[in-house]
Amino acid sequence: MSPRKLLLQFASVLAVVVVLNASAQPVTVVEYYNKTLDAHFITGRASEQSALDGVADFQRTGMTFQATAVATAAASLTKICRFYISVATPYVSSHFYGRQGIDCESIRAQNLAGFSWEDYDFATQQPAAGVCPVGTVTIFRGFRAAANGKTSNHRYSASQATYDAAVASGYIGEGAAFCVTAATAATPTTVAVATAVGTPNGTAISASIGPSGGTLTSADGRLTLTVPANAVANSTTLSIQPISNAAPGATGSAYRMLPDGQTFAVPVKLSFAYDDQSLRGSDPDALGVVYQNGQGFWRSLKTVQRDTVNHTLTVSTSHFSDWTSHLTGLQLQPGEASVAVGKSIGLLLVSCNTYEVGEDLQSLALACVPPFLTATTSGWAVNGAPGGVTGLGLVAKTSGISATYTAPATKPSPNRVIVSAELVGAAKKTIFASNITIIDDSWSGRATATTEFFRQTADIKWTLLRINGNVSAYQPSGTASGVDFHCPITPASAPISPGDGILMVDYSTDPPTWSGAGATAWSAVHACPAPEVSYSDQVFSIFFGSDTGVVSAGGTTIEGTNVQGPLTIVWKFTR
Repeated sequence: MSPRKLLLQFASVLAVVVVLNASAQPVTVVEYYNKTLDAHFITGRASEQSALDGVADFQRTGMTFQATAVATAAASLTKICRFYISVATPYVSSHFYGRQGIDCESIRAQNLAGFSWEDYDFATQQPAAGVCPVGTVTIFRGFRAAANGKTSNHRYSASQATYDAAVASGYIGEGAAFCVTAATAATPTTVAVATAVGTPNGTAISASIGPSGGTLTSADGRLTLTVPANAVANSTTLSIQPISNAAPGATGSAYRMLPDGQTFAVPVKLSFAYDDQSLRGSDPDALGVVYQNGQGFWRSLKTVQRDTVNHTLTVSTSHFSDWTSHLTGLQLQPGEASVAVGKSIGLLLVSCNTYEVGEDLQSLALACVPPFLTATTSGWAVNGAPGGVTGLGLVAKTSGISATYTAPATKPSPNRVIVSAELVGAAKKTIFASNITIIDDSWSGRATATTEFFRQTADIKWTLLRINGNVSAYQPSGTASGVDFHCPITPASAPISPGDGILMVDYSTDPPTWSGAGATAWSAVHACPAPEVSYSDQVFSIFFGSDTGVVSAGGTTIEGTNVQGPLTIVWKFTR
């Protein structure tokens, strides 16, 4: 083989696997949940599984899937590598699983700070254009960006319901990741776990209140503290500090009542204002008030005064802590979301439960899950129109408790719609609703990978998939093409599929930051002139090599260069 062909194969990110043992060895990949980090982790390493089973912070979720040992994997399978990421922000104590030939070699070559190579873990089939072959089980992947004290996290799901629930809880759906021979889905769980303590994010309001009592209202007007007479013996400075909110099912801001740990001789009252958006199509009876204890667990008060005329929730307490209002019971998730024109989003009816822990307290579960009891929805509609209408989007029921909303091809005005469904068989008519905002946001441009022997080009439009807080995720479309300067290739181009890459932009910073990865691959014949021999291989047109950067030109341009040995990748996308 000529040096030129060897270089072409390197630059195309090809991985040639020689299987010396014809007997493929199965590997059981197990998913764990780390309750301290509120993050999920998978591993195909038996020794690691044995170790994690002895660590209290790690719990098996029940999700497993069958893969193949790397040493015995056939050439048709893709090896899956693993990196440990230890960076102060935004990837605190996280792992990344990459694909051989696309992610693994590229990330290693960049020698990124904080990325530690942990070798290959297992091998699987890969989806084609986002779809797994008939006879295989799809393993889905979702991504949660670092926020509110939580580390970034990929979660892999062996069932559509678990995947939809993860997306409903704030993960960005990335579609099919692996195609496996067998799998078991995660066991739904609502076990209460501790969450991160909130951090101040607004203006604190203070007042000096004495034995005669008084009131204090938060800066946003949504929380009022009423101190009765004789609750404090002396004049005391009391404050309401808005903080970030990690409470499960939270409906608005959280507040730190200061001084922390303050107690009262006579119970004080906390009144939270709520609106229709807080209900998320549920019922005022499902609204409650919770506080976070010293161990990080949220406790819900069973005694709540609900004023449906003035839209307030009032509780009595003898101590200060971090407080917020929340929604329990059945609800449609996501209750609030943004979706790009022409894109779809899954909607799922979930149950957010509490458990008895005291005379007037309940333990608030971390996660909302599909209802354990039989529940069925009907009458899915968009702005009251059954099934939706072309200009506002369409909704289609996908199971008894789920549906898919597809946004229209162009942004409507107003661009906010209500997708709703009715609970079948309820004692009273119960309508669940989700507020969906349709947006039109994209990046477009070109990525080029070049050596002295070839040039591969990707003309891409990155279309908004979903927004999670300040982080927007974009999927690619367009055309990839390749030119071999010596041996013409056929076909010389291929379409770019949405699953071929991901672009994420964090707009919480100024300027925004971005991260991206991906490539399009297609089979091509290199028709080499004599005396060289023609050959076939996989051509890879690379978008990024798991790169990161800062959005330039006033937040309108993503550009950069990555040199990997003889291969130079250049990209530029504008908004």
